[in-house]
Amino acid sequence: MVVLVSAPGNPAMPFVFFFYVKDGGYRLYGEGAGSKEASGAALNELQQLTESDITGLIVKTKQVQAEEKKFNASNPPSKSLKPAP
Repeated sequence: MVVLVSAPGNPAMPFVFFFYVKDGGYRLYGEGAGSKEASGAALNELQQLTESDITGLIVKTKQVQAEEKKFNASNPPSKSLKPAP
């Protein structure tokens, strides 16, 4: 499943789209209370994505997650920070 959330400040906010697998293909579902015009424009764009596009989005997301995990493992938070009095 792929979940796409409208960004803060976006007129479609709050809105979320889901790509999910059903009957061997991707289905698109969305819900929210933001601007119908803005969410409709996003829907039109998302409907143009091919199965290959969606698969590529999943692969790229997993790559970014792996890079962030590796970075965080190599750069633990500093323990020398003291809270303000």
